[in-house]
Amino acid sequence: MNSTIMKVSRARTALKLGLEALGAKPGQSILLPDYCCDVILHPLAELGLEVISYEVFDDLSPDWDKLNNIDAKNVFGIIMVHYFGQPQNIKKFQDYSQAKGVYLIEDNAHGYGGSYKGKCLGTFGEIGISSPRKILNIPLGGILYLQNKPEEIDLNLSLKAEPLHFQLLNFIKCVVYLCRPVYKYLAYRKRRNYDYSDPYAFKEMVQSNTKISSYEKFIIQTAKIENIAKYRRKLWREWSSYLTEQGLRPVFTDLSENSCPWAIAFYCDDLNQRNSWINWGLVKKLPLFCWPRLPDAQIQKKGSAFEKWEKIVCVALNDPPPHPRLKGKCDSEN
Repeated sequence: MNSTIMKVSRARTALKLGLEALGAKPGQSILLPDYCCDVILHPLAELGLEVISYEVFDDLSPDWDKLNNIDAKNVFGIIMVHYFGQPQNIKKFQDYSQAKGVYLIEDNAHGYGGSYKGKCLGTFGEIGISSPRKILNIPLGGILYLQNKPEEIDLNLSLKAEPLHFQLLNFIKCVVYLCRPVYKYLAYRKRRNYDYSDPYAFKEMVQSNTKISSYEKFIIQTAKIENIAKYRRKLWREWSSYLTEQGLRPVFTDLSENSCPWAIAFYCDDLNQRNSWINWGLVKKLPLFCWPRLPDAQIQKKGSAFEKWEKIVCVALNDPPPHPRLKGKCDSEN
C-alpha cells in the first residue's frame, strides 16, 4: 500500500473514489453532520451508503454526547468537516474513529492550502478531500488524499474526460475571472434574481465523475498557495472587524493560524436580516451568500441545521470590506 494525492474534477468525485478505495459497501452507514451541503450526498448515494446525521453546535463542532450515543455497529466512517476552512478538533475525531472502529473521512473542501500543526488539512483522515477550485476560483478542481491506497486499485478507471465543449467553456470562465470588473458584473447579474428565502433553491444536479483538465491542473500546481492563504487570512480579519462592528456574531471567534479560509460566516438575528445583508452585498458588488443548500431531509425536519441556514450569512474572501468611514448597511439603506 502507498499514499497518494490525486487531482480530479470535484471534491465530491474525490470522495467517491476514496470511499471505493477503502472498500465501502452498499448498505453501510456514514456519519455526517446535519449542517452540510446536499452535494456530499451524491457520491454516498452512488455507492449505496446510508446517512446517519449528527448534530453540531453553533460553533459547528459536534454534539459529542449525542454522537457517542449513536450505534456504530454498521458505520463505515465519520465525516469531519472543516467548515469555511477552520479546522475541527482533529484529535477528538481521531480518538472517536479509533474507539468506534470506523474510518475518519476528512472534508476540507473549504480550506485547500490550509495546514494544522505543520500538516496539510485533508491528510489527517484515512481519506481526505479538498476543493482548490473554491480557493483559486477555477471552474473545476478537487483533490483526494488517500493514506493507504491498495496497489491493485486504479482510481482512474471510473473517470471520464470532460467533453471538449465543457473544457472550452471552463477555459473561458477562467479568463473572465482574471478580468475582475467583468467577473463582478456577471456574478451580480447572476445572483440578483435568486430567491434567497427558498431553502430548496441552488440545488445542483448530480455531476459525472470526470478528470481535471490540463489547464486547471496547471493553475493548481503553480498557485502560490501560501501567499494566497496569507491574503485570505488578512481579508478574514478585516471582514471580522467590519461585521462585528455592525452587530453580527461570528461563527468562529478565532482564526486558525495557518488556515486558508474560503469564507467568513456570521450569525444574523433571523432570515430577514440575513437576506438584507445579502442584498446589501449585491448593491456593493460584494459576494455575500447563504450556505449550504441543505439536504432535503434537513429542510423538512426544520431542526437546528435549518435554523442555522436561516441565520448564517457568508462572505467569500475575494475582496476587502467597504472603507470603515463609509456608511454602514442600515444607514445606506435608509
